[in-house]
Amino acid sequence: MFDEINRLVIIFSLTSSNYIFESIQLDFVFIDLLTQFINLTVSLKQLQICVRLSMR
Repeated sequence: MFDEINRLVIIFSLTSSNYIFESIQLDFVFIDLLTQFINLTVSLKQLQICVRLSMR
C-alpha cells in the first residue's frame, strides 16, 4: 500500500515538473518569436528610411 502511494507521488511529481518544463519552453519559443518580429519591424523601418533617402 505504502509503495503504491509512493509510486503515485513520484509519477505525479515527474509529470508536473515535465509540464512546467514544457510551459517554460513554450514561453521561450514565444519570446523568441517576439524578438524575431521586433527585429523584422526594425529592419523594415530601416529599409523604409533607406528607400526614402534614395528617393530624394
